[in-house]
Amino acid sequence: MRDNRGFTLIEMLIVIAIISVLSGIVLVGVSGFQAGARDTQRAASLRFAQNLVELYYSQCGRYPGGAKCVDGQIGASSGWEDLKEALKTIPGSEKLPDADDNGATFYYKSCKISPSPTVQDYVLAVVLEKGNAAAANDIVPTGCEMTVCSGANANKTLCLEP
Repeated sequence: MRDNRGFTLIEMLIVIAIISVLSGIVLVGVSGFQAGARDTQRAASLRFAQNLVELYYSQCGRYPGGAKCVDGQIGASSGWEDLKEALKTIPGSEKLPDADDNGATFYYKSCKISPSPTVQDYVLAVVLEKGNAAAANDIVPTGCEMTVCSGANANKTLCLEP
């Protein structure tokens, strides 16, 4: 009698093929979760930025714009980097992401609302990788127009205003 205690080459190749197929399926499924996790982090960063903008407003009496807080003037601004620069006096602002952070683009725009020269509004936005309910049901800014919030990618863009 023969004593067969090992696997044949064919059996080993079949097991390796099955494991390869299963790991491929798992990796494809996980990549969607990773994109969702990145979008969640981007939304959290945008809400954190909104909190900092409101703290700035409580200190300066206006939203970050073209003028410094000590100037007392209401200006208009349309850039994330301008926002980061204006918020440097607010504790925690160093945690704000860059304008183009890990494939996501962050936007900020402040503007005066006519006819009053002292009434101001702003919009914060971030383009997400995947569309989600928060982005699909968010606001379409009324005071400050931002094309990224109402354009072709509006269902993938999370927009916030006061």
